[in-house]
Amino acid sequence: EHPKVFRVLLVAEYGDRVKFMVQRYHLSEEEAKKIIKEKENQRAAVATNIFGADIDDPRLYHIVLNTSLIRFDWAVECAGDLFSRFRKDLGEE
Repeated sequence: EHPKVFRVLLVAEYGDRVKFMVQRYHLSEEEAKKIIKEKENQRAAVATNIFGADIDDPRLYHIVLNTSLIRFDWAVECAGDLFSRFRKDLGEE
């Protein structure tokens, strides 16, 4: 755990994630589902093998934002604002 690392977790309902992938990347629903499953497996493997942690544990993050409940651009703005404050608190801004 590095004191200068700011950790953000974006979460969303599965159906919303599929819809986002279809719209953002112009994928079919099947392609989006396949990519989501592959990425979930990769994230879990990395977290377990490298960090020995459950990557979905909200206690590992400074902030967790649910993009099923708020717009994605709001989540980005919120995380960016908090990151700026984090850097300022470290004396880096």
